[in-house]
Amino acid sequence: MSTFNPFDPFNDEEFEFELVEAVDPEDIETRVQAAYKKQMHSVEKLIVPLLKNLMKNPDVETIKWPNRTEAIKTQMGKITNITRSKLEF
Repeated sequence: MSTFNPFDPFNDEEFEFELVEAVDPEDIETRVQAAYKKQMHSVEKLIVPLLKNLMKNPDVETIKWPNRTEAIKTQMGKITNITRSKLEF
């Protein structure tokens, strides 16, 4: 049994090469950044309205918010779904 030597001009091995498409690293980074920006914008749309509503009456010390536990849990679920999902690009 002989060992393969790629520098041996008399070897009988045949090579098959597969063409691979060249990918520009800058293009990939641009696409990742765009996907990340889109994802963060979605999170922002969930959080900012809540914060704006909390700022409406700064003079009032107490906030009346019935059923807030369910509303907060729903928003938290939406936020974690976005932040823990794969970036789509």
